[in-house]
Formats: sequence, structure tokens, C-alpha cells
Amino acid sequence: MSETSPLEVHVLASGSKGNCTVIKKGNSVILHDVGISCRRIVNGLKELHIDMSQVEGIFISHEHTDHIAGLQQLLKRFDIPVYTKQGTWREIQDKLIVPKHQLVELTKGSLELGNLTVESFGVSHDAAAPQFYRFMKDDKSFVMLTDTGYVSDRMAGIVENADGYLI
Repeated sequence: MSETSPLEVHVLASGSKGNCTVIKKGNSVILHDVGISCRRIVNGLKELHIDMSQVEGIFISHEHTDHIAGLQQLLKRFDIPVYTKQGTWREIQDKLIVPKHQLVELTKGSLELGNLTVESFGVSHDAAAPQFYRFMKDDKSFVMLTDTGYVSDRMAGIVENADGYLI
């Protein structure tokens, strides 16, 4: 796909039984949370004509099972970096057997991944270091804001200025 390809968002699952969203720009693919089985994720990507080799990273919002259930099996089968806060990663390691070398710790600021810029922001939730994310490209942005107990004025502004969002 060309650089002018649209930013695509595909929800594979959303809810208390599992969460997984695909963000795609051109050939770059990012997974947001992997709370469903590895098989469901791989099959869902196939239906979208996406191969797992295109997945450049997995962004985890927090460590609850409905957001990480497929992570252990995915990391056994595929060498994909996992982006999250250190506190979330520690909690994940208490629940799952996951290789530490695949962690990319999120710090302040933004990071470039494939064709996208990604920013993370803290959110109010009963988890170690819960985050929400803004994915940006070409002055367009998409915000993933899930599992929050409180929306601050700052959070509301980030969502309000987005071109798309999933709450």
C-alpha cells in the first residue's frame, strides 16, 4: 500500500471476555491488547488479509486477563515486541510466562513504530500502570481509551481532538 493509505482500525474483540484491536497504516500493523486466543488473533488477521509478519508491535493497556489472555501463546510463536509500562509488565510476568527481551518499556514522549507515531497516557483503573494510546500519522489521530474510571480534562481534550476513537 502507498503512504497515502488510510489509517484502518479493526476490532477483533471488545468486552469482558476479551479485547483485541488492529491498527493498520499501509503495511504497518499494531495490535492493541491481545485478550483473546492466539488462534482467534491469527485467524482474525487472515480475514483482514494481514499476515502475522506484518505485526510490528503489541501495545498492552493493562494486565487484566481480558487484555492479555493471548499474549503468552503469541510470544511463543512470534517474535513481536510488547510495548507497555514497567509496572504492567511486572504484573504480566506474575501471571504468564513471557520472555523479558520482548518488552519495550514505555516512557514519557512518543515513539515511532512503522508508519505510526504512538503516545501513551496514564488512565484511572485498578491496575499497576494502566495506559491509553494515541496513534498518529499525517496530522490524523486515533485514540484507544478503555477501562477508565475517570476522564480528566486532559484526557477529554485528547479524545476531542482525535479524528477517531474507541472508548
